[in-house]
Amino acid sequence: MELDGAPGKVLAPPGQGMRAALAAIDVARCDIAAIACGLLAEALDVALGYARDRRAFGQRVLDLQGIQWALADLATDLEAGRLLTRRAAELLGTPGGPVAVAHAKRFCPDAALRGAIACSEVLGAYGWLHDFPLARFIALAKMLQVVDGTTEVQRIVIARELVRRAEGLGTG
Repeated sequence: MELDGAPGKVLAPPGQGMRAALAAIDVARCDIAAIACGLLAEALDVALGYARDRRAFGQRVLDLQGIQWALADLATDLEAGRLLTRRAAELLGTPGGPVAVAHAKRFCPDAALRGAIACSEVLGAYGWLHDFPLARFIALAKMLQVVDGTTEVQRIVIARELVRRAEGLGTG
């Protein structure tokens, strides 16, 4: 086989193909974390709008402390996910990139799934109707946990770094 002009089209130097492929996977994983954050943000907005407008027990659902606490926890998860994703994006292509990406990819889809489920519960039975996107968000969040490396794969990446760190510590 002859490849005319192939050297001008090489994506990575010879022997560096695997490294280039893994770098591309890290970009995709960072994208998945960002998508999960967007999903969680939208689920939270749906729940907030519903809880603001719906009345139960003589008050707005949004004024019920249990609902407020659940939504506050989701807001914290969203903020944490955004920070992890931003750090992962900043570290792409650096030695710390793969582990930062693994943290974001492990946390964000899990937070999105927890959030979509919690938000659907704020809506009660309405959370499962086609008029609201939350049932679809739950399915999408579950898919995000799996695509481009499962949560367990991300734990392996993080754990390997922890082992390296532990081996570098002095003895006490």
